[in-house]
Amino acid sequence: MFFALGVFAVNITMIPSYLTIRKHKGEFVLCAAEDIPHKRMVGITSVTHPHIHVGQGRGYAGEGSLVTTALGAFLTTSDKPNCSLRQMMLSGGYDWGLRYEEAWCLHLSINRPLKKGEILTVRSLTEGSTSP
Repeated sequence: MFFALGVFAVNITMIPSYLTIRKHKGEFVLCAAEDIPHKRMVGITSVTHPHIHVGQGRGYAGEGSLVTTALGAFLTTSDKPNCSLRQMMLSGGYDWGLRYEEAWCLHLSINRPLKKGEILTVRSLTEGSTSP
């Protein structure tokens, strides 16, 4: 998506340029748009916070809900995954001084070199999403 704001041009993409979405066996999947020669961190696949109540499923600590990003929406699972999901804290602090609250996300990482067209897979779509 491309926007022109006055003299500034902003390019907004939902997935990195080295990945693409294609149809495979009747489903849309995330795959490599080019050869990826090494491990790399890709991006956030889902976010949770105790006050977010719009996504599917429960949040990591059983509060709020899980909001899936465009990157996470097209991930598939496999017994031999080439990627992994890691839990990362986005922020933490006291909510109006009453209780400590945290916002968490799952971050996608590519674990090995990928060939162009290879589908990105993880062991579980909620891998790493247990309460810290």
